[in-house]
Amino acid sequence: MGKHVKQNYLDWAEGRLSPAQRGKIAGHLKHCRECQTYFQRLDNLFKAPPAAPLPELESDPFLPQRIKALASQAREKPTDPSPGRLALLSGWQMVFSAALLFLAISLGVFLGKGLSPVYQVSDEEIVQYYSEVFAPEEVDAYWQNLVPEDEGRQQ
Repeated sequence: MGKHVKQNYLDWAEGRLSPAQRGKIAGHLKHCRECQTYFQRLDNLFKAPPAAPLPELESDPFLPQRIKALASQAREKPTDPSPGRLALLSGWQMVFSAALLFLAISLGVFLGKGLSPVYQVSDEEIVQYYSEVFAPEEVDAYWQNLVPEDEGRQQ
């Protein structure tokens, strides 16, 4: 077999080849080191050793009872007698955070306006600049300088 048989690997590995085709591939693999290496690498990749079996887990027969006990303890646990102080502290933290956020945004807007100059350009100036850039005479002269007449006419 003069051609490489790499494209036949999947059919060969899954046993979908006829005995004659399988024999041709086996003969080719005896002589072609490249295909032999290819088939061995794919075999190593696809035919990985079986994983170790997972250990058997035993269920805890007392798990539901322990969950019920923890739930009843949580219900019976006395609450903190002064929750208002914690809520007040939390409220002041929110006010302080909002004030800092407002201050940071205001400072950013103030600095941003001072850093970028504002240009007032009239419509006439825009049209004049546009015509200077895209004037046909200048474009033609620029093109003539880029491509001399000798090169532009050759084909």
